[in-house]
Amino acid sequence: MRAAHSHISGEGAVFGNPGAANTRRVEPVRDADAGLKRNICTPRKNDVPACWLMISCIMKYFLGMLRNIRIWLPSVVAVLAFLAQTGCGHDARALKDIFPRGDIFTVWAHSDIHPRGNAEMIHYETAVRDVADYIPGINAALVAGDIVMGSRSAPVQYPWFLSVRKTAAIPFWCEIAGNHDAEDIPSFLRYTGKPLHYAALFGNVLFICMSDEVYDHPTQISDAAFEWWKRLVIQNRDKIIVTMTHGCLAQSGLLASFDWGQRVEGSERFARVLGEYPIDMWISGHAHTPYYMNGKWSRPFWFKNILFIDVSAIRKNKGTNIQSYILVFSKNSPDLAVLLRNHETHSFIASRSLRHTLRHPFEWDGRTGGAVVSVPQ
Repeated sequence: MRAAHSHISGEGAVFGNPGAANTRRVEPVRDADAGLKRNICTPRKNDVPACWLMISCIMKYFLGMLRNIRIWLPSVVAVLAFLAQTGCGHDARALKDIFPRGDIFTVWAHSDIHPRGNAEMIHYETAVRDVADYIPGINAALVAGDIVMGSRSAPVQYPWFLSVRKTAAIPFWCEIAGNHDAEDIPSFLRYTGKPLHYAALFGNVLFICMSDEVYDHPTQISDAAFEWWKRLVIQNRDKIIVTMTHGCLAQSGLLASFDWGQRVEGSERFARVLGEYPIDMWISGHAHTPYYMNGKWSRPFWFKNILFIDVSAIRKNKGTNIQSYILVFSKNSPDLAVLLRNHETHSFIASRSLRHTLRHPFEWDGRTGGAVVSVPQ
């Protein structure tokens, strides 16, 4: 496959204390019955002591719970997990509040826009408006698949997507096809101007972008595309390497990796290479995992410091938000800030953001970038 263009087409942390803004003084609760007289019954000689009655009731209660453990245990575990993992800390609204200095390279990583109708187009419009108003100056955008809902909506939703994203004033865009886009690959190629698989270079960061090739739930990537990816990973050890696919690797440790339909089919091919030639980051979408659940990112111990991150999703489902990630590379530094963005509240979620150490310091001249340097032959 040959690239249609030589350049990618385009249009254009120290975290705060998340609890500080919500700190309030809590007044002690006063006993409403204070000062009231109470009747105290003197126990008769043969009465069972109250403490033994209490112990007996508690034992009966727990024995009853144990008999019904299969009923209540899953609910308790789910509630405890929700309470422990909910990201309720809100950080600064604007990126300049976190990174006041200007020598940074910022990337908007998002996915799963595909509106199911006109009413859901507001989700992406809300996200783009938030980026334009509060995070101006983003250098590049990564779209990890599912731009449109399918072949029937492609003639309407691709032009809409291209029109809306112009207002974000982001100069470089890297898109891949997700499973919904793969239903009409010719439309994806025509509207985005990208091949299915390609690598783009920004400074010393190599973004390897690999699309779904088949309209199916598991991400299907051919052996030919895999071999091309493998050569790039082995031959570019001097660069920061970021891979983007729609589904995640089965070995990623992400919450989505436990669902076969959310994975890359044949993930073991990639895992074997990563075990010997680690990259810096693997970006995926597809899962629509809400930010308050654990498993949005992972650094599994069986790989050497590879960050896997689920950047989905823009489209809201029940119980989810309009969310994405902002990646902040600092010039001459290996430190990468990975900031989760809630576009509805115009805020970063500090408790779901993190720092990651890259294999090399980031280098960029501040001007050039976006060149497609490789496509599968």
